[in-house]
Amino acid sequence: MKTIVGIIPARGGSKTIPRKNVQPFLGKPLIAWTIESALNSQVLDRVIVSTEDEEIAGIAQEYGAEVPFLRPDGLAHNSTPLIKVILHAIDWLESQDQMPDGIMMLSPTNPLRAPEDIQAAVRMVRENNAVSVASMFQPSTNPYACGFVTRGGTVFGVPLMNRKDQRHQSLPSFMALNGAIYLASPSTFRETKALITHSSQIYTMPPERAIEVITPWDFYMAELVMRDRLAQSQEQS
Repeated sequence: MKTIVGIIPARGGSKTIPRKNVQPFLGKPLIAWTIESALNSQVLDRVIVSTEDEEIAGIAQEYGAEVPFLRPDGLAHNSTPLIKVILHAIDWLESQDQMPDGIMMLSPTNPLRAPEDIQAAVRMVRENNAVSVASMFQPSTNPYACGFVTRGGTVFGVPLMNRKDQRHQSLPSFMALNGAIYLASPSTFRETKALITHSSQIYTMPPERAIEVITPWDFYMAELVMRDRLAQSQEQS
C-alpha cells in the first residue's frame, strides 16, 4: 500500500456518555487526540472525519482533519455498523477519483492510541504483505476464568480456573479487539463487508494504550493513564 487514508468515524450521539466525541479530555475534545495521533504518525496521506454533526466537523477541521462530506443521518444511528460508515467513505473517495490503496479506520474512542501504533500497523501491511490488520490487546481477565450468570442471577457455568486440574497460567490465550485500528484495502472492505476477517493480521497494542472509552469509568481511567503519560514525557524533556 503506497497511499493510505485514515477515516475517523464520529457521530454526534452517544448512549453511555452524551456527546462523547466532543467531551473535554484533558483540555481537548476527545476526538482531537485521535486526529493528532493520526497526523503525527506521518504515514497517512489524508485524515478524514466522517460525521453527520456540524460541531464535530468544526472541531475536526480545527485540529487539522478534513471533513469533505457530511455523513447521511441514516448512517449515524447507534445501531449503524461501522463497516457501512467505512464503505460510505470509500464510495465518496471513488466518486471524487481519489481512491487510495489502503483505508485505516481509527475510532475516536481510543485516545491513548499513539502515532507509533499507527506506524506499526502500516509497517505490517507493507513489510508482511498483510491483507488487513486489526489492533488487539491481552486483557487482564481471561474469559475462560469467568463464570456465566443467568438473568435471574444463577451461575450456570463453572470457570475453568476453579477446577482442580486447571491453573490460570494454563488457560487458553485470549486476545480482545479494542477498535483502535483497522487497516485494509478498499476492495477488501468491499468484498468482505467486515472490519476483520480470518486472514487479518493482529497488531498487539500494550494494555495501557488499548483502553476503549465506552463508559464514564473508561473515560476516567483513560484520563488517568494519559495524565501519567504526559507527566513522564515532560520529565524526560
